[in-house]
Amino acid sequence: MSNRVSVTVGVPTYNNQDTIFETITSLRQQTYSEWECFITDDSCSSDTFDVAREAVDNDPRFVLIKNPQRLGAAGNWNSLLERATAPLFKLLCADDLLYENALEREVMAINEHPSAVLVTSRRDVIDSQGRAIFKDRGFHPTDELLSRSEVIKTFVRSGRNLFAEPSFALYDTAALRKGGGFDDAWNYTIDYVSYLATLQWGSLVPIDEPLGAFRISPGSWTSALKGRHKAEIRRCIDFASALPDSPCTVRDLRRGRAMVELTGIPRDLILRTLALQKTLGGCRTARRHNS
Repeated sequence: MSNRVSVTVGVPTYNNQDTIFETITSLRQQTYSEWECFITDDSCSSDTFDVAREAVDNDPRFVLIKNPQRLGAAGNWNSLLERATAPLFKLLCADDLLYENALEREVMAINEHPSAVLVTSRRDVIDSQGRAIFKDRGFHPTDELLSRSEVIKTFVRSGRNLFAEPSFALYDTAALRKGGGFDDAWNYTIDYVSYLATLQWGSLVPIDEPLGAFRISPGSWTSALKGRHKAEIRRCIDFASALPDSPCTVRDLRRGRAMVELTGIPRDLILRTLALQKTLGGCRTARRHNS
């Protein structure tokens, strides 16, 4: 590893053999070069690990680890945080993509603001084939810096995490560790809760441009949590609004709980469409094999 490493990138994997090559390639193509990467594979088979090793191609910035036993999502994420040696940390999910200037933009943003402990950006949304579902999704900032109370109110009133998934965030490593890392009490909102924990020690810098692509597919964790995400978001809204520094009113809370239903409609439609595409694809494959 280089002595000039300033970012540790952690890539947790679990049965990501179909996407991990593209994810690693997007990291290797970054314009910013002062990073190290740990990849921890939580899969039962060696398929994902083998594809990751091929994608790494002896690049010395990478360390590949096969977990001796299943850690689960939060356990795997925290194992990567424990290995981090750099002052900044990114958790890059193994089916997402970074655009080539992502690290450069995020590192520049956090360095420009001494009080910042977290950076997030907007992102595009793609399907399993890399086709665009939505472009330029996420939070449109009106300020250069946001306090934790402002992040709480934005989430509670909107009924969703506008600040994007962890692939499109950059944490101050020490602040994330002091906040407890990734809390296994949460699934769908584990990233947002980690943002709140980190922001106990500083501010958020929101970048108003997409710096990567978030992939939704029938096999993704987002799809696996289908049917449970609304209940968890409502629970997280209650949790966030009850924090001591929350500025939220009863009216904000009611609005947010109502928004969970409204904002969940397009998400549910996307997941149903992707599941149907997978089913139809399987039927076509079967017909070809039987013809």
